Amino acid sequence: MQATPSTWRLLLASDWSGSKDFKILCGGEPFPKDLALKLCPIAKEVWNMYGPTETTIWSSCKKIQKSTDASCIGKPIHNTKIYVLDEKLQLLPVGSAGNIYISGDGVAQG
Repeated sequence: MQATPSTWRLLLASDWSGSKDFKILCGGEPFPKDLALKLCPIAKEVWNMYGPTETTIWSSCKKIQKSTDASCIGKPIHNTKIYVLDEKLQLLPVGSAGNIYISGDGVAQG
């Protein structure tokens, strides 16, 4: 099931207990570590799905295996590239903070 972190919180607050056969896709908002701590034990798989509106739905994904993985947006999906650039649009080294730029088949025109 795909839902935002806010929706997963609502489900947990309503005493939803998950299922070991359930795959959780979490996207649309930042995925906080405390929510990952609650979801990982009650599902078969938990995935962080990242992608701004301009790239249709998702641009990258990351399987969450521990709560510290929650903030990681993972690797680009097929036919997509993700770059981290500085203010001069220069490529930054891996692990650097910068702006995310996405290219590929899923990026909207204009």
